[in-house]
Amino acid sequence: MLIKLSIFRKNPIFKIVAIVLIIVISVFSITEFLLLPLPIFGFHSIYDENRLNDLPSRASYLDYSLQNLEKLLIYLINNDYWFLSNQEFYDYFVSHSKTIPKELQNTKPIMLTFDDGYKNIDVYLLPLLETLQEKYNKSLKIVLYINPKQMKSDKEQKKTRYLNCEDLKRGTELGFYDVQSHGYSHTDLTRLTFQDLKYELSESQQDLKTCLSNLSNRQIAAQHLAYPYNKVNKQVEQLTSHYYQSAYLFKSRLRHLLFLFDSYKIPRIGVSKKDSPKTLIQLARRYSSISR
Repeated sequence: MLIKLSIFRKNPIFKIVAIVLIIVISVFSITEFLLLPLPIFGFHSIYDENRLNDLPSRASYLDYSLQNLEKLLIYLINNDYWFLSNQEFYDYFVSHSKTIPKELQNTKPIMLTFDDGYKNIDVYLLPLLETLQEKYNKSLKIVLYINPKQMKSDKEQKKTRYLNCEDLKRGTELGFYDVQSHGYSHTDLTRLTFQDLKYELSESQQDLKTCLSNLSNRQIAAQHLAYPYNKVNKQVEQLTSHYYQSAYLFKSRLRHLLFLFDSYKIPRIGVSKKDSPKTLIQLARRYSSISR
């Protein structure tokens, strides 16, 4: 066996293949570093490690602890990260329709997103954001992808589990929430008829804009979509483009570069309970400042 392995290693074809693989991996790593502008983390529900039975979510493996999130936020604050709204990300890094302000050109941009609009965002995360902003004098922003049907439900279980319009308005007025769309009822958009799909996209947008209609920044609400269940096809993408400026998927990092060519399949890094703050910090650190 050792003799055969030695012969294999001395084979010039093997050496060529190995060199090619190293070059490909190196080129991809360099390209990724140069072209990817920032990390977009995708969270769902937040829980307090000291109150494990409170405010359950729909899928516990996607929950993230408040204590771990606080560690991540403090690191990002101390290392001069710029917490982007969805519109800022689109304007500065996708459409390039605006020039990044000079005072932000040495910061490290990041976007923190939260799907489904769970009540525990308001109960646990909002107070933490207020505390950190006051302590560090740092502007903090999170993007919420909301399903208005859950928000408007009269069922007691839904009311205690999901954010309502007043919650969204308060968090937005305080400057922490950026409210965007996750479809009207959190259904698989790829399974809908054209008319039902149109309703899901348009009704979600209209309801969210109506909810925030009295606020000064209402015009940037519900301009962007996160696909429910991470599902999209050609019809969904085409119709989405009639209502929204961009749309988001959870994808592997290997496919991140594709977003440069498709603003309706922008990738996010999915976060689950098993991801430690250290893991997320390492991911964030792979992206340097804007002026690199």
